[in-house]
Formats: sequence, C-alpha cells, structure tokens
Amino acid sequence: MIAALVLIIWVLLSGALHLDGVADCADAWVGGFGDRAKTLKILKDPASGPIAVVTLVLLLLLKWSALSIVIDSSYWSIIWVTPVLARSAMLLIFWRFDYVSSSGLGSPLAAGFSTRRIGFALLVVIVGVTSLLSVQSGLLLCLVGLTSFIIFVWKRSCYQRLGGFNGDCAGALIELLELGYLLGLALLVGVNI
Repeated sequence: MIAALVLIIWVLLSGALHLDGVADCADAWVGGFGDRAKTLKILKDPASGPIAVVTLVLLLLLKWSALSIVIDSSYWSIIWVTPVLARSAMLLIFWRFDYVSSSGLGSPLAAGFSTRRIGFALLVVIVGVTSLLSVQSGLLLCLVGLTSFIIFVWKRSCYQRLGGFNGDCAGALIELLELGYLLGLALLVGVNI
C-alpha cells in the first residue's frame, strides 16, 4: 500500500510529464518503423496508441514492484536518490546531446544552459550523493554503472531514430533511469536478504 502511495505522489509531483515522454517514445519507436520524419510526426501527436498504454502499465507495475521491495527493506531511506539522480542526468543530457526539436518544451532548456552552470550543478549533485552514500560504496558503484549503461543505450537509440533527442526522449530517459535505479535497489535488497 505504501509503495502505491509513493508511486502516486511521485507521478503527481511530476504531472506525469515524463510518463508522457515514455508513451510518446513507445508509440514513435514502434510506429515510426525507423523513418525519422514519421517518428518525429508520431512524437508530436498527442494521442496515445495501444503500445503506449501497455508500455506505461508495464513501467508502472515494475516501479511499484521494486518500490514494494525497497520500502520493506533497510534501503527504504535512500529512495530519494532515485528521482534526484534521474533528474540530475537531464543537465548532462541537455548539455552534451544534440537537441532536434525547435519548438518543444525542452527548447528553452537546451538553449539556455551554460557550461559553467551545468558543471557546477552536476558537481553539487555528485558530491552530495557521494557524501551521503559514501558508507555504501557498492551501492554508489551500482548507481554509476546503471546510469552510464542506461544513458548509453538510450542515447544510441535516440540518435539512430532521430539524430539526437527531444523533450519526450528526455522524459523517457528520466523514467528509464528511475526504473533502473529502483530495480537495482530491489535486486540489491534481494542479494542482501
């Protein structure tokens, strides 16, 4: 029950914006058939198809299951790391990746970042999370590995499909990172039981 409430609050706080990115990307990746123009057209379509709905249901079920395991363990107090790290990755994404949409919600973000500000913000997040999790160096290494892997795979997929990324891709990445962290924590809990 607590896991469901945490998940509902989590979704409400973000306005389900990132879930919309997941839904749009799921529809576009399947419906675009590798055609960049068609993929971009589907990404702009506000309607969600069956692939989007199934993807969202599966994503939320996986998050709920992982949250249930983590909340019932001694790791429940570090669940906050999940949204902090996932959203912090956006700084890196908007800074280092090619933004392909000139009219999307992420356009002002992509245009307004300065190298110094992003570097400072990433340093603050890295130092903060590292110092808070320094006692659990295995967990920290796991999170770094998961982040690197998920970003690498998603970046490759976005560049193959679009030649860069857009706001939907960024939102989907946040959800993929959160899911990866939660599943990683759930697996870690299972190993430590």
